Amino acid sequence: RCRPMSAVFWSGMVPLVASALLFATVPSEGTPTPVEWLGIAGVGLLALLAHRLLVAAYHWARASDLAPMGYLGVLWAFVVGALVFAEPVTPRAVLGALAIAAGGIIALRDTSVADDGSSATSELAVPVVEPDEAGPFGDSDPLDQPSRPSR
Repeated sequence: RCRPMSAVFWSGMVPLVASALLFATVPSEGTPTPVEWLGIAGVGLLALLAHRLLVAAYHWARASDLAPMGYLGVLWAFVVGALVFAEPVTPRAVLGALAIAAGGIIALRDTSVADDGSSATSELAVPVVEPDEAGPFGDSDPLDQPSRPSR
């Protein structure tokens, strides 16, 4: 198990080296303008922030609880396609979006037998972060601390 900041560093360093090699070896028609460089830098900073939050999410919650959230990307693609690119909203697409949303909700439900052996309880499986446990950028930021030793 690696430290979270190590994961953030190496998952950014490998694409940086690969893109530098491509930039040096693949001919291009020109260099980006200063405005384009600002856009590239903005995308890079947003990607860094998104990756840092993703690493923090996997630190704070179980992977099985976070995996259904990956399907939200399909829903966002549907919404952006309809709003930005004027793609037609068909009944089949709406049905698919509803099925994905329902599947995510079902996957988030934790149906388990209580410790005393009574009937199953159903509650959200995503843990609640208490106020004394700071979030991904607070005082107890998991990305700035060494990982816990595995037992």
